[in-house]
Order: sequence, then structure tokens, then C-alpha cells
Amino acid sequence: IRDELNTWADRVKKRDPLPDQLVFVTNVPLTPVPGSGGHDRIRQSIDNYVATLRDDSRDTDDGTQRKAKLARITAIKHIRFWDGTKVTTLLNLRDGVRRAFPGFLTAGDVLADLSQISDYAPPDQFGTVLQADARTTLMGGEGRIYFDEAADISGRGVPIHDVAIDLPVTTLRGTTMQQRQALDYILSRGEHVLKPTVSIVGKPRHLVLVGAPGNGKTTISKLLAQAYRASLLRDATDLSDQHIEAIDGMAAALRRLGRDGLPLNRRWALRVDLARHAQEFATDDRSLLRYIAQRISERSDLGDVKVSWLRSWMRSWPCLFVLDGLDEVTEPAVRRRVLDRVRQLVNDAEGDDCDLLVVLTTRPTGYFEDLDPTLFERTDLGPLRVDQALQYGELTTRVRLNNDIERIQTVTNRLRQAEATNRSATFCRPRCRC
Repeated sequence: IRDELNTWADRVKKRDPLPDQLVFVTNVPLTPVPGSGGHDRIRQSIDNYVATLRDDSRDTDDGTQRKAKLARITAIKHIRFWDGTKVTTLLNLRDGVRRAFPGFLTAGDVLADLSQISDYAPPDQFGTVLQADARTTLMGGEGRIYFDEAADISGRGVPIHDVAIDLPVTTLRGTTMQQRQALDYILSRGEHVLKPTVSIVGKPRHLVLVGAPGNGKTTISKLLAQAYRASLLRDATDLSDQHIEAIDGMAAALRRLGRDGLPLNRRWALRVDLARHAQEFATDDRSLLRYIAQRISERSDLGDVKVSWLRSWMRSWPCLFVLDGLDEVTEPAVRRRVLDRVRQLVNDAEGDDCDLLVVLTTRPTGYFEDLDPTLFERTDLGPLRVDQALQYGELTTRVRLNNDIERIQTVTNRLRQAEATNRSATFCRPRCRC
């Protein structure tokens, strides 16, 4: 090191231009012990070298040569020393440098290269995979409803946000019964951080939405998933005009229902049809999370999704899982197996400190009793109020009749007449399928 410094300081040898940074590198790891370790000893030797050039007490002449050397050395802004440990750390962090020299390749590099020729999505692109999944499902069948009656000729249905209404629910928190609106109540719960280590929401953390057949459980489950998908994607740049229209439509629907717009907590949302899950995995021991990973893989063009990567994502990003239709799993043995998988999912998520909200839907009799009350809070759907039924009727009329102002006005007047004569029970249960 001293010889190298002397060469840079010697104006006769003219090693120019002088660098701003002079770095000494060795593959020998040095001890970091303060004062006596290799790092501190070398640092002190460099400081002593510069101090010697500043010392004029030994000058036998006017010091011109010493001053010239000092001027050149002090023109170098930083003199650094990297030992073997420092080099190893930098190579581990800078894979671009490491990959430029085959001798520096690590086992991790080889495994990463193997992943490029496998069917699995690259781990560093997993967030992109899930965002793409949200984009796909935003425009899929879950974002639409289909009317059973009046000959839905197109078969395309209508965007669910165009006919969205909130449904009344009764909640029991502790010993207190409350009347709330389902969508508002669940979205408000989802705005809190639900990581068990920091959550202000006590147990039970998750929700089960209980309602009779046709009361709107599936519609609410789709609205929830769509609301969070729209929230996750609202600032994305890789969206089509239809994506943007769906996001804006959902935001407008939530404002119409009294919310401030899309959820602030941008949960990645996934809806699971439990009847389909039970049919495909009735005798299989695979976990619910493995089924979810398979469903994402089926929709993805970026490669298959590993369960371990999905678990890692859940630990780092807020999630919403809507498990719809436990009551549709009618075989007792299969239903018990499904419930075991649900319990495994929520318990593993709690153990991993995941910010996960699970909403499960079922009918009241004979199904809810199998759910652990320490994990799931029960919320019961009630019948529509007259004003809500009227609102739903007017929304569906506008959607079905498009821009036919005269017919829309005629149907709307009849709905209001029915309300006035107390015959609105006809409209208290939406006639649509999801």
C-alpha cells in the first residue's frame, strides 16, 4: 500500500490523471477488532502516511518535494480498503457484476437460471403475477351479474357495480347486537391492519356472512372482491380503457352507497367458490392455499405459482379471501374436510403474522355451527328495506332498458306505486344470478 501511495504521490512518475477514489482490494478477510484489527491498522497506516507528508519538522530544504507529494495525495478525495469479506458482500448484492465473471457465480445464480427454463413464475415477478391476476378477474365473470328472467338475450350480464346495493345485516360483537350494512361493515373491517402482532381488532378477526338462499350472499362476495381489485389496480399503468371504466364504476358505486370511494387498504383479493373447490378436491388432502395457487396458475400467462411464494406474499401484503358457498357443499364428510382446510388457512395465516381478512358465506341452519366462533364473527343478512328494494328496482330498470327514458319512467313509477300501496315485498329479494 505504501509503495502504491508513493507512486501516486511522485510527480516525476506522472501517474495521471489523479483519481477521486483510490481503492485497495484484497481477497484476504481482515479482522474488524477496533484498534488492533486489520481494518483499523491499515486505516491508521494510511493516516500516518498523510500525516508524515504534512510534517515539515524533518525538512532539510524548503520542502518543495514534500509539499508536491502532499498536494497530489490530498487531491485524491477518498482512499478506501476492501478486504475479502467486503468483496464477498458486494458480489452477493450485485448480481450483475457477479454474473459477468463465471468464476463468481453462486449456487443461487444457477438455481435462478434454472427457473428461467421451468414452468414456474419467477419469484421476483410474483407481485406482477398477482397484479395481473387481479386485472384478469376484474374483467371476468365475477364482475358481472346475470338476470334469470325477462330473457337476457345478450347473455353477457351487466357490471355488478351498476346494480350494487348494500344489504342490511345484524352483527353480534361481544354481547352487543348492531344493525349495519353488509358491504360497509366488511369494508370498514378491512381498512384496519389485521396483522395479529399489531392489530387493534380483537378476535374473532374473520367474518362469516349468514343468509338464506337468494338473500344476496354471492352478490356481496363478488362486490367485495371487485372493490379490492379496483383499489389494488387504481394507479396501475398497464390498464385498458375497459379496466379503467370498471375501476371508476366501482368507485362511483361505493360513493353512491355512502363510502368515500375505493378501499384505502389495498388488499389483494381472491374469491373461492367452495362448491367448485369441494368438487375438484373432494378426496384430496391438498390445502386450500394449494388450490388457490392452482387457480391463479390456470389464469396466469407468466408461469405457475408455487404455494411457498403465495405464503411469502401473504406475509408481506394485505389480502382478502372470500370463501363463498359453504352451504353448497352438502356432503357432510366433504364439508368437514373443507372446514378443516379453512381452519388450517386462518391458523397458518395467524402464525405467519399475515394481514389476512377471510369472509365466508353460508346459510344459517346446520352450517354455521361447524365454524369456530373464536375465528369467525357471525353477521346475519336480513331482508331488504322497502327503500332498498326500490333502489335496486330502479337500478336494474336503468341497466336493462338502457336509454329508453319513457319505459324507464313507466317502470319506475310502477315501483313507487307498489311501495306506496305496501306491495313492495315482490321486490325484496333480487332476481338475479351471479
